Amino acid sequence: MTAALHRALLLDDDRDSFESAEIEAFGGLNNVHRRAKKLSDLSKDFFGAAFGDQQDEANEICKEIASLLAAYRGWAERRNDLAHGYVTGADGPDYNQEDQPIVATYALCPSHARLPKWSHGEPVYNYVAEDIASFAAAFRALDIEIEAMANRIENLRPYRLAT
Repeated sequence: MTAALHRALLLDDDRDSFESAEIEAFGGLNNVHRRAKKLSDLSKDFFGAAFGDQQDEANEICKEIASLLAAYRGWAERRNDLAHGYVTGADGPDYNQEDQPIVATYALCPSHARLPKWSHGEPVYNYVAEDIASFAAAFRALDIEIEAMANRIENLRPYRLAT
């Protein structure tokens, strides 16, 4: 998801080469917060330059990256909920029907090993299928948004060199 953004912030002046060791190091970061920090640091370095007549666009992109990285960290938490939770049976009324029959379904709850996610013996979340489907849509939307941001940065690069 963030590799394109990382690469866009690393492109060198001739746009034909980049530090392969830097790419490999980023790929080896297996923690969302470390990847987000690396991208934030690269962004500060990248946008520290002058962009001439594109300065307003560069300033806007710089602000948007901070927002994207915050969303990336937040959605990583939901991803962890999905990856580390457990599925359990969940019987409950179908509120869409007038007589509200009890239906058997499944829900995703936090792992019992994650004690802070069990407040007073109750799970802090109890995701059902439509919750998880909405997460998948949000993950895809964030991926598209990050990819678009990388493209905007790459298009900005030539103006950076002109000043």
